[in-house]
Amino acid sequence: MKKKRKPIETAGFVTAGAICLVAVVLCLSDVTKTGFELVPKLVKEEREKLPPSPGELDYQGLKEEIQKNLAEEAAHDPELARVLSENSETEPSSETNALTVTGVIDAVTYETTIGKVRLIGVSDIYGSLEDETSAKDAVSERLRDDAELTIVYGEEQTNTKAQTLIYAYFSDGTMVQDWLLENGYVKAYSDKKNTEYDEQFSSEEQKAKNARSGIWHDLK
Repeated sequence: MKKKRKPIETAGFVTAGAICLVAVVLCLSDVTKTGFELVPKLVKEEREKLPPSPGELDYQGLKEEIQKNLAEEAAHDPELARVLSENSETEPSSETNALTVTGVIDAVTYETTIGKVRLIGVSDIYGSLEDETSAKDAVSERLRDDAELTIVYGEEQTNTKAQTLIYAYFSDGTMVQDWLLENGYVKAYSDKKNTEYDEQFSSEEQKAKNARSGIWHDLK
């Protein structure tokens, strides 16, 4: 005759079996959880190895490269500089290529909407108070009716006085430096890094000397 197990023994086996089953389930659960956690990481690593799709191209980088090329071209083309200024979609910043003159400190240094600026490649007159006053007055009169200037920054953008160094253009496209030099209001001056227009400025200065204009009126 088959011997019956005692109730307590049966309960013990059932309990032990349940514990083992729970342990197996928990182990499988941890493994599965770890596996699911690894999936996003593995997918990300594989995606990074693939070339970007058309929708993921670096359009911001392309835009910045185009703007840089246009700025370089504008440095040699006043009309392009003016067009870029008129069609600018950004607020004035360190890259702004337009400003308004609000005050004239001397013939080559101005108070503007972006702070103090100094013209590159030209120097104010020192020595004759009469000439200095004449030059400043002439500039002030011209800028009174034509205060909006298109500007291009030099390779070196600031000087030791924290003034922004610029090439500037009147609304008709005339470079301010050329206008000052040909009228004999200033002298040509070569900066250390901003030498792009040195030859042009020297030529304009020589024309003023030949015509005895401005500060060169008593040139012998």
